[in-house]
Amino acid sequence: QKDTTLPLVVLDSMLPRQVLNITVQNGLLMELVRTRLQEETPSLGMVGNAKLAGGQIVTLKSGVEVEFIGKPVMTEDGKLKVTLRGARRFRVMEDTIETTAEGWTTATIKYLNSTVDDTAEASSNNVNPMSISRAMQMAREFTDPNFSLEGD
Repeated sequence: QKDTTLPLVVLDSMLPRQVLNITVQNGLLMELVRTRLQEETPSLGMVGNAKLAGGQIVTLKSGVEVEFIGKPVMTEDGKLKVTLRGARRFRVMEDTIETTAEGWTTATIKYLNSTVDDTAEASSNNVNPMSISRAMQMAREFTDPNFSLEGD
């Protein structure tokens, strides 16, 4: 599969098919959204951060291509409400991260074939402990009996 260049946003780890509603107030991110919406199939790359045991924050090297659902809505106070849906998983290729003239970050990414790459990742001796840790944390959050989607 060929490599692709996507703008990257460090916000939160997402899963394919997961839907996320966000309110954007950062001018640079608002401009990125407007620019991407002019594309035939508007999308961008979403990656998350992980906090190491020593407190250091690192940006993950894998993420999800996210697609815009519907048309963003401008609020009365000048914020942009956007709905995103996770699509294909990807891995950021080494030494390809750049800052564009517009000010956002892009990188060359390689889309992952879920079945093949999940099997290879599971059998590899080169497993990223941060990915495992993050997945375990997310699983605990979703299976916690006190977890509420309403935020109570």
